[in-house]
Amino acid sequence: MNLILIGPMGAGKSTLAKLLAHQLQLAWIDLDAAIVAKAGCAIPEIFQTKGEGAFRDLESELLQKCCTEQHAQIIATGGGAVLRAQNRAIMQQYGAVVWLDIAPEISSQRIAGDTNRPLLAGASALERAQTLALERNPLYASIAAFTINTGEYSPQASVARIVTFYRGLSA
Repeated sequence: MNLILIGPMGAGKSTLAKLLAHQLQLAWIDLDAAIVAKAGCAIPEIFQTKGEGAFRDLESELLQKCCTEQHAQIIATGGGAVLRAQNRAIMQQYGAVVWLDIAPEISSQRIAGDTNRPLLAGASALERAQTLALERNPLYASIAAFTINTGEYSPQASVARIVTFYRGLSA
């Protein structure tokens, strides 16, 4: 079963995916990295030249491909992957969804100054993180089979809790 990590920017999805893959001996994919590879340019450039809609289309296409072509991997999604109902349905159908929750005050510290995050352009990281949390947290909660606040645990402790959850699914 796929283990699908969702949550806001700065929650640790990519970091934990790599650690979980090592711990569980599974392949892992960073959906944002897959989008960059397919598009041939960085995410801010996709947003600037083609718009957010084109980015979301590519995100949906690659999420479906990842989820349906392999069934035992770790998938680190982008923070906005939950915005489309079809993506939420795919994630629930093809994996165990883990919400990496984090307070906007902590995530904004982690992502401040990151120029590879187009949704932060022209806004303070904290204000944007708070706005996105209000919009997206209900969507994360609606599909999560397990939730962990990554602002309260070290990456290693977060991984241990997620591994326990994941192994319990097949018990």
